[in-house]
Amino acid sequence: MIESLIRRYGLEGSPTEKALKWIEREVLARYTFDPQQRSIVEGMIETHIDPQTKTLVPARLEELSKTVGEENARNYAAFFQQIGLYTEREGYYALNIQEEEPLEVVEERTVGEVEAGKEAVEPVRYEGRLRDMYNQMSELAKKVREYTPRIVVDKAALAKEFRRLGNELQAVLNYLVENDQREGVFKGLERAGYFMRNILDESARPTLPQLKKTFARIDRKRERVQFQYFPTNQKEARVITVDLRSGEVRSR
Repeated sequence: MIESLIRRYGLEGSPTEKALKWIEREVLARYTFDPQQRSIVEGMIETHIDPQTKTLVPARLEELSKTVGEENARNYAAFFQQIGLYTEREGYYALNIQEEEPLEVVEERTVGEVEAGKEAVEPVRYEGRLRDMYNQMSELAKKVREYTPRIVVDKAALAKEFRRLGNELQAVLNYLVENDQREGVFKGLERAGYFMRNILDESARPTLPQLKKTFARIDRKRERVQFQYFPTNQKEARVITVDLRSGEVRSR
């Protein structure tokens, strides 16, 4: 179905061709559609193609309805949201496309990347002034590592990413208490808790591509910790940075 759209709109060799093929390969290929359903899915996606710029653009429900009918538009918009293909904002539906490369900062991950079958990052023995808080946060990191969201498209891939994220979080917590006299350690633990609770209560329920870009990281040179996540149904990341020397917290 995607190939016909690419030919119809002359998208060969364009970034839009690459995006459409990613949708077909990474999302739609997981599902079986009968001919009528395939026609509706194709119509939904076609509505997002701007023939002038040859790019993918957001669409309102009314526009989708003109292509596939009101009931189909409503039902398939809900389905696309459920499988992580749609983000809805202010009445507009946008296709979620995985970027070719992760955000640059993701490449700076330092510790905690634990694959299936390897040992998890565990809490350290810590008896300092923030012991209770550290233990609570470590328990949350364990819950993140073992978490399975309610709506599962690819259980194995999601499990791997949550396991990776939980280990990154535990590694950050361990780094924070290496020297608990730094001004920002309390705020670092506090923000780690905020970050984890958002994930666990599904205030941040990212799609798999977004989850791969959700992280906790350590900047040892500048003594900072950073948390990045995607609020539910939003494509833009939220980033929290804590300066451990000054205690300054930045959010964007």
